[in-house]
Amino acid sequence: MAAVLAAGIALRLALSLAFSYDYDVHHWAIVMANMASGNDLYGLSGYFYTPVWGYVLGSMELFQQLVLGVGDWGTRVADALVLESYPDSWISAYVTTTSFALSVKGPLFAVDAVVMYLVHRCVMDLTGDRRKAETGAALWFLCPLTIASPAVQGMFDDMSAMLVLLTVMLALRRRYFLGGCSIALAALLKLFPAALVPLLVVFILRKEGRDGFLRPLVSAIAGGLATCLVVYIPQILTGTVRDSFSFILDRASSTDLVGTLTVGTYVLIVVLILGLALVYLRREERDEGRLLVTATMIAIGIVFLCPPAPQYLVLLIPFVAIYMALNPGKLRAAYAVMSVGGLAFTFLNTFSLMLGASYYHGIPDMGMILSFMAAIGPHMRWVFLAMTTFQYVGILLMMLHLLREDVMGVRSALAKALRTIRFGPQGRMPSDENE
Repeated sequence: MAAVLAAGIALRLALSLAFSYDYDVHHWAIVMANMASGNDLYGLSGYFYTPVWGYVLGSMELFQQLVLGVGDWGTRVADALVLESYPDSWISAYVTTTSFALSVKGPLFAVDAVVMYLVHRCVMDLTGDRRKAETGAALWFLCPLTIASPAVQGMFDDMSAMLVLLTVMLALRRRYFLGGCSIALAALLKLFPAALVPLLVVFILRKEGRDGFLRPLVSAIAGGLATCLVVYIPQILTGTVRDSFSFILDRASSTDLVGTLTVGTYVLIVVLILGLALVYLRREERDEGRLLVTATMIAIGIVFLCPPAPQYLVLLIPFVAIYMALNPGKLRAAYAVMSVGGLAFTFLNTFSLMLGASYYHGIPDMGMILSFMAAIGPHMRWVFLAMTTFQYVGILLMMLHLLREDVMGVRSALAKALRTIRFGPQGRMPSDENE
């Protein structure tokens, strides 16, 4: 494992020194500057997520000033302003310094290492097989996507993965209050994990039985509510609770086609998650650990029916890694497509990711970056569509494998429902009863 850890950290450091997606990273600098000036998270424009990541950024800003002494965070590059005009490119002419970028990305590398440990621990708990545990940990930590997401984008989806995986492990240990705290924190970091709540309710019901599940369920709910209250105290006091949900509310409230499709997708996701929870509830298999891991993986795949950015899939990878470790030889194609497709999507903006290295270190030449982007920039929407399709194919391959193997009994349940619709509750055609 030491070799895997060393190789993974080295790859992350190398990528972070050469590439930076400053469209995202410079927003972290804006948020830090807003807080450093005495404003709260939503006092000035620039922060659009729920509060947890903002608190992390605030801690980073304090550490930078008191310990690291990072003073220069970045600047706008006049020569690169033209890049912001390309359609659907999401490129910023603002570049961050190498020291600032590393001070933000470095803690995320540590989170990746924690997730590696959790994957290892989870597989060990389920199998007792050290080789399988090391395989699962390596599949997470050396996955191209999980390397590139924090190293290039500076995105924090690995923290969501850490908290969701921790929730699963706490549930398996029947630490329901802490599990409620963990899933609430995950959902307040990014909202996707909220979709897993029905599965956790079903798990408690299966684990504790109908006569004993109420107290554990109340304990989990209490943990979740207590966490939400603590997290939202500043927003309650300043009246900015709604602002913390602007990222999702603005999309859902849009009246154009995109907004309509987004709301429709959300409704479909809720229906499918509830359907999965029902199938999970009726599943007769009693290996609760494997079953919960698999159900969680499927639920996350369903959530990403909503068009996924590359970093979103980071939440899925630890559960794919665990499943592959538990079932050698399975999901290889899905893992490869998601990993390579996500990596390619991360590098969607190609040479523009080296703007910071060019501006601060002179490598590569700024003129070469601008010339290359002038050729590809006007066609970015088609590249974006291709990369999105690539990711969907990875998720589809995973779902098709699980259906083919009938891992959760979904295929059997669908077949039974179709027979009922076609032939009636008794499995016979309605006309047979009249003969």
